[in-house]
Parts: sequence; C-alpha cells; structure tokens
Amino acid sequence: MRNLLHQKLRVSSRLTVACGLIGWLILAGCSGGGLQPVPVRGTVQYKGHALTNGLVAFVPVDPAQGTAARGVIGGDGRFKLTTFEKGDGAFPGEYNVTVFSHEVAEDPYFFGVMPSVIPERYNQATTSGLVQTVPGKATVVELQLEE
Repeated sequence: MRNLLHQKLRVSSRLTVACGLIGWLILAGCSGGGLQPVPVRGTVQYKGHALTNGLVAFVPVDPAQGTAARGVIGGDGRFKLTTFEKGDGAFPGEYNVTVFSHEVAEDPYFFGVMPSVIPERYNQATTSGLVQTVPGKATVVELQLEE
C-alpha cells in the first residue's frame, strides 16, 4: 500500500512539473519575444511646404506580413507612427503610404468634410504611389507630395 502511494505521488509530481513547464513555455512565447515595432518618424511636404494637419497611414504591401501604422501630422509637418501604443512605430517591412489633409473649418460647429488640401490620390494606398520600407531599426521618413 505504501509503495503504491509513493508511485502515485511521483506520477502526480511529474505531471505537476510537466504542466508547469508547458505553461511557462507558452507564456514565454507570448511575452513579446517576437517581432516588435521600430520607431518611425518623419515629415510630409506638399509643393515644398510642410503640411500643417492631417494623417499618415502605412499599409502593408502584403497584409499577411504586417499591421498598419498611423500618425497624426502636426503643425510643423512632423509625425510619429503608432501601431499599438502611441509612438511605438511600425513593424519592419514594405508599406504603401496614404496621406490625408483637409482644410480646417473656421466654424467650430461645422461637422462636414472640408476639401482636401492635397490631391485625393494620396488618400488611398492603391493610388498614392508612395512606398516606404521600414528597416529593422529606427528610421526617419520624408514624404514629398506632388500635384
């Protein structure tokens, strides 16, 4: 009887250790050991002047290979990309870039869409003609928009 009890305890202990080890390996695999976004900042110019408002979006050329990143264009034409957390950047890879910039309504109660400041082709990844590659390190991007 005593021998049977020791065998059950040993099997139970092994099972507990094995389950703990498997659980630890699963958690370690999910704890950010994979690919992470890299910082990406840049500027947007149209006709040689900085855009003073709008949005920039980086859309993966191959949607299966990444996640889109976006950034708000500040008054000085600068932006920082965000994928998950503010300013964390974009995953390394190749992106089609879109830019949105509209006139600002003077009436604070206006809720319509103002005219675009830039050619509307820049509003879609398939027509913008802007392609950027994000390397595996922090990078600075300069977007020059044309008529």
